[in-house]
Amino acid sequence: MWADHSAEEAARGTRCNNFAGTDHREELKVAARTILWNCGVQWGPNRINRLVVRFSERVERNNFNFFDFLANAVQLHADQRRRALADPDVQRVITYADPTGETAVRNVLHQRGES
Repeated sequence: MWADHSAEEAARGTRCNNFAGTDHREELKVAARTILWNCGVQWGPNRINRLVVRFSERVERNNFNFFDFLANAVQLHADQRRRALADPDVQRVITYADPTGETAVRNVLHQRGES
């Protein structure tokens, strides 16, 4: 249970929002296909495209992460979300390097004397 919780928390802290323009949408489509396939959800390419367009045009600017948006859109229940987040293929597509955020965390920990 702890492993599932930590994987879920880790994924909530990540977003597939580090791309720009058309390439960004293509990356989101790849992520959506991977997540849906691993959850056993059968959506066609047009439906995935509409979902990605809706996310990138309406939701993304509010800093809502893509995994949560997708999970809500397809109505994944908690067990499906945990299984998806535990899957290495899904983890690979929803994570990204955030060097600025990682540097900020290191600086705060250093200032507190925790590192």
